[in-house]
Amino acid sequence: MSARFARRALHPVLAIAVCGCTATPPSDAWFTPDLGRYVRPTSARSAGAQGWFDQGLLWSYGFNHAEAVRCFRAAQAADPDFALAWWGEAWALGPNINAPMDEAGGRAAFAAITQARALRAHASPVEQALIDALATRYADPPPADRAALDAGFVAAMRDTRRRFPDDPDVGAIFADAILNTRPWDYWNADGSPKEGTSDALDALRAVLIARPDHPGAHHFHIHVTESSPRPEDGLVSAQVLETLAPGAGHLVHMPAHTLHRLGRYFEAEEHNRRAIDVDRRYFRRAGPQGGYEFYLAHNHHFRAWSAMAGGRFAVARAAAQDLVADFPAGATTDFAAFTDGFFPTGLHVLLRFGRWDEVLATPPFADSLPIAGAMRHYARGIAFAATGRTGEARAEQAEFETAAARVGDDHKIGLNAAKPVLAIARAMLEGETCYREGRFDDAFAALRDGVAREDALRYDEPSPWMMPVRHALGALLLEQGKVAEAEQVYRDDLVRNRENGWALHGLAECLTKLGRTDEAGAVTRRFELAWAHADTPLEHGSCFCRGTTGEACCDAAAASVQVAVGATPLAAAAPAAAGPAHARLPGIVPGDETLHEVPRGAGDTERGDRNQFDDHLRRR
Repeated sequence: MSARFARRALHPVLAIAVCGCTATPPSDAWFTPDLGRYVRPTSARSAGAQGWFDQGLLWSYGFNHAEAVRCFRAAQAADPDFALAWWGEAWALGPNINAPMDEAGGRAAFAAITQARALRAHASPVEQALIDALATRYADPPPADRAALDAGFVAAMRDTRRRFPDDPDVGAIFADAILNTRPWDYWNADGSPKEGTSDALDALRAVLIARPDHPGAHHFHIHVTESSPRPEDGLVSAQVLETLAPGAGHLVHMPAHTLHRLGRYFEAEEHNRRAIDVDRRYFRRAGPQGGYEFYLAHNHHFRAWSAMAGGRFAVARAAAQDLVADFPAGATTDFAAFTDGFFPTGLHVLLRFGRWDEVLATPPFADSLPIAGAMRHYARGIAFAATGRTGEARAEQAEFETAAARVGDDHKIGLNAAKPVLAIARAMLEGETCYREGRFDDAFAALRDGVAREDALRYDEPSPWMMPVRHALGALLLEQGKVAEAEQVYRDDLVRNRENGWALHGLAECLTKLGRTDEAGAVTRRFELAWAHADTPLEHGSCFCRGTTGEACCDAAAASVQVAVGATPLAAAAPAAAGPAHARLPGIVPGDETLHEVPRGAGDTERGDRNQFDDHLRRR
């Protein structure tokens, strides 16, 4: 793996998936009947070539690029003059929003598109246009900076779309080309779209109106909308992908990106569970892929995160364990720079649910994992602080700083540089330790610094910081009687993490203490919905760090407060029996609408068009 590739990889775990495409994949492609019914008519001269091409296209849209390459090569074998099969191989070998290209991939893609151009005379006009456009994306030798090639491909696909405006794959690939010029970076801080985002959305909506069964357009549509001020705009695509391609694990997973953002955490968790099952069946059949396994790891990571938000400790812990267990060989050696930040997921789970003894019993990580090592000292420090052992917490703080110094500027956790994430850990540990030392002003200042640093992180799902700092800040403010401040903290959190039960619980307690019982009752009902599948009563409110070393003066009546805010005590809301994946968790429950305020941007003027677009897809 080239150093350039390692530096430019945007999603370190998922970026490794590109490795499966750079080397020659095994020649034995598998025909998979459950990828959906979408087909693209082509100039293939045999049904076999057409079938393999469609499989390759569907796998490409589902980001299993190595399997796609195998299918395109099977199509080439079935029809040696099938130019579009060579185009497909070149496209599947190219960059995507999770991974740029390495040198080997660039050379292989250039060779494939060169062969497609040599067979161009056998292709239809739209196929010739697709081949000519993709030829602008590659060069031999591959340049160190691909920006000019990627921009050229966008321009070529824009022209192709003008010539063939009704071709759904042209529209989807045009949008994908735009997204690849700024991966995961489509919206400004004020909620307005960045350059190219509106063009990509327009193209995807046009495709989905014409072809509501287009898997690639739905996939890309979720990625554009999930980080927007209105992630609910991707809900129709999430609903379609529930059943569209049941054999493509990544497409089964994709609705979770929208559902988690809407506060539908149990549903997001369930989509990841289903995706894990699909991917495991695929690996039992296809064997190790040398890359796509990291999408399976992503599913485990995401499942743990959603389960944490929904109060489901058992699932979150199991998912964190599966994340590490299912990493391919070399995760702590060859791929350590990519996987390092994901090994501490289990510690984040234990901290979220206050399992202090288990945190302290966690053994050291391998020396090749400096991020994980630093996070272990952070977690131990939090556990010591929460149990009143502040001297030991300070010792772990010093160990944390030593370990954090080993983390380089190029280390990443997901889309974010590792150092800003470790800075949140530093602020959290300082705040928690100061609090147990009785230095409350210093504690709250440190925790507010952690909040600001968390807010400044680049968007990613799952978040590199898996337990919101506001949950600790709000809980400790409440413990010290700073109820109005805590209320605002929880309201702010519910804007960022919609309908999460941790913040709803805290907000209900704040409103009760402020005498606003009607509002408290409404929020309590929302909490009960959010906690319907939880296995963990919230005896300590939004953070298990609260009340662990003795109650503050304002906490004596906590139990009566909890009973007063609803028919069911907040701390004892019974977990519901597991039901259907989409039962009982609406995205936004009526209540205090200020909790759902989001920044409004220029894109809001298109809301009427979005409603018409969604209504049209539902009718289809």
